[in-house]
Amino acid sequence: MPHLGIQNDEALFAAGLWDPAGLLYHRRAFGHDVPIMLMSYLGALKCWVYAAIFRVWEPTQWSIRIPVVAAGGLTVWLFFLLLRRIASERTAVAGCVLLAADTSYLLTTTFDWGPVALQHLMLVGGVLLLVVFAQNRWWQALAGAAFLFGAGAWDKALFFWLLGGLAVALLVIYPREILRLFTPWRCAVAVLGFCLGALPLLLFNLNAHHRFETFRSNASYSTSDLRGKANLVRYSLEGSALFGWLVAEDYEAPSPQPPGTVVARASAWLSTAAGQPRRNLLSYGFLIALALTAWLWWRQGWKGEVRMLAATLVFLGVAWIQMALTQNAGGAIHHVVLLWPAPHLVIALAFGTASRHFRGGAIALAGVTAILAGSSLLVTNQHYAQMVRNGGGLNWTEAVYPLARYANNLPARRVYVTDWGILDTLRLLSRGTLPLAVGSDPVSKPALNDADREVVRTWVSDPGHIFIGHTEGNEFFTGSRKNLLDTAAGLGFRPEFLHVVPDRHGRRIFEVFRFVR
Repeated sequence: MPHLGIQNDEALFAAGLWDPAGLLYHRRAFGHDVPIMLMSYLGALKCWVYAAIFRVWEPTQWSIRIPVVAAGGLTVWLFFLLLRRIASERTAVAGCVLLAADTSYLLTTTFDWGPVALQHLMLVGGVLLLVVFAQNRWWQALAGAAFLFGAGAWDKALFFWLLGGLAVALLVIYPREILRLFTPWRCAVAVLGFCLGALPLLLFNLNAHHRFETFRSNASYSTSDLRGKANLVRYSLEGSALFGWLVAEDYEAPSPQPPGTVVARASAWLSTAAGQPRRNLLSYGFLIALALTAWLWWRQGWKGEVRMLAATLVFLGVAWIQMALTQNAGGAIHHVVLLWPAPHLVIALAFGTASRHFRGGAIALAGVTAILAGSSLLVTNQHYAQMVRNGGGLNWTEAVYPLARYANNLPARRVYVTDWGILDTLRLLSRGTLPLAVGSDPVSKPALNDADREVVRTWVSDPGHIFIGHTEGNEFFTGSRKNLLDTAAGLGFRPEFLHVVPDRHGRRIFEVFRFVR
């Protein structure tokens, strides 16, 4: 947790706590601006959670990350309970060990820029309650499952990918059971529970100014780069998708740091001894699980665990197809990992069921689980070793912490952030006290017109305006820094640099400046 800075999307929920004007949708209630939607597809559930946390714990990398790690741990426990209900104790142990050790699950949950932690919790919790309902006929469990599914859809509308996959899987594999279970009364309970969980999302989409905007703005499809998106599934399962983005590579660190603690030295030694592994064995485990599924079908017929495996594979296929065909989606690990823990369920269930057909099967299952989980832990260790040695990628630079400390002491009337990746992080670390403003528009345009130059003139002509951006060569909006400086020069102003913020490796990341005539 302490080795990486807070990424802008990781801090995105801060707008719902300290900048209601920047929200897409909020309502006034009880004298407060209540955040409802951050974006057309992203709800404010995380804002509500952290509003309570920050009342007793100031925003730091610890208070931001420990709660989502706890949510990830709770998801692992619920996954154990789910597998124990649908299979056996040995399968449940294998499944939760594979999930807890999974590199992509661990890193995307800990840093939760997706966000994904609450999505996993809602999905696994909802499916567990559905199984409880199917086994015991408790309408309360059905209502709870529907509520969690509704809350998951509000948290992030991409949850409908998962709900679509789940619905198709149940209807295709368990049609008779579904017809027997869902009476008109139970359907009403399910609809009411879902609507209650998704109430903020429904209020937003039924509002006259945002009529069904969640679906109108995001329901566009494209078949481009399907091969790349399919490869990303494999990279995510292997744990290699975040190298070079979350953590810096060796060629990006001109002055790598030696490990300074016992843990860091042990990590560096293990990385070298293991050959600096960048891929685990889970993809091979998944392929073997597919072969075992076919063998189990031949061995014990279309029943029990075989149907569960088939339902999980249908869920995976339908959810991923929706993801892959959605325009501007499916090409990042925080989308792919929403499918988790379904791959781990397939692996654990196939190997766990097959182990009952052999003498010594429990020992074999334990060995396979140890090999697969161990390979994941080695890849996770490689990420950690590189974090210590090279630091994070530009998205995750720890230089944001000294930048926030410096910025909090600036006597500024307005602080313009001239590049992406800074604003929400500073808002979060300052608890909304910095007078922040977006300074990347219009200077990120290829060419500025007269109206754009007039905007820049109002910025640079006030000596109480401070500017914060990335140093040259580290910009996300390439050319925005040059556009700002050139336009200001044309108006008769030059930059006065107040501070340059390096990371712990000495790389100059941020610059703070103002303009003088």
